[in-house]
Amino acid sequence: QFPYVWKFLWAPLCDRYGFRMGRRRSWMLVSQLGLLVAIPIFGLLSPQSDIRWITLLAVLLAFLSATQDIAIDAYRRELLRPEEMGLGNVVHVNAYKIAGLIPGSLSLILADHMTWLWVFALTALFMLPGLLMTIFIQEPTGAYQAPASLRQAVVEPFYEFVRRKGWLDALLVLAFIFSYKLGDSMATALATPFYLDLGYSKTEIGLIAKNAGLWCSVAGGILGGIWMLRLGERSEEH
Repeated sequence: QFPYVWKFLWAPLCDRYGFRMGRRRSWMLVSQLGLLVAIPIFGLLSPQSDIRWITLLAVLLAFLSATQDIAIDAYRRELLRPEEMGLGNVVHVNAYKIAGLIPGSLSLILADHMTWLWVFALTALFMLPGLLMTIFIQEPTGAYQAPASLRQAVVEPFYEFVRRKGWLDALLVLAFIFSYKLGDSMATALATPFYLDLGYSKTEIGLIAKNAGLWCSVAGGILGGIWMLRLGERSEEH
């Protein structure tokens, strides 16, 4: 889970450098291709004999996934107008939650009926729709110009942040960023082994545990996004 918390450390590199497809799409494509290749390798490894390789591969997978998050977040920010950001974020987060049903629910159900090699291979194929979309979409019009140097990408934004907030507030914000998801991430990571220890099958976990609170969360997010749009319209009227 750490790469998701620490991704701001290499986000400036993604902002500074890019390839012919554009800064956002190129990093999306690289990370998606990496995930497409890395995920099936899990099916070739055994927890009994290959735990070191599994750990290294898991870190690589999390790093690629967090890099994809960086690129998609930047793409979304440049694509949407300020008044669209609230509902746009809701759509993004809900899509993220629903997509989590593939590895979190479908893969567990498949694991009761086929080998893990096939489970991981089929799970990896779900990267293809995102990869194809990355190829066919365009960079946002009026996208922000790339920073001219790493100093402009890293040092100057951090300096502006500290100057605007002050050192105490800046450190409190950074401490919040480092820690706010750790408890939730650890609990989520341990939930499935806990259910298995209780004797539930992988199919039961995939069908029930992974869906229990998801759809209420999705509905609440959509209502919240619509509410934010209405609040923005009222503030403009006043």
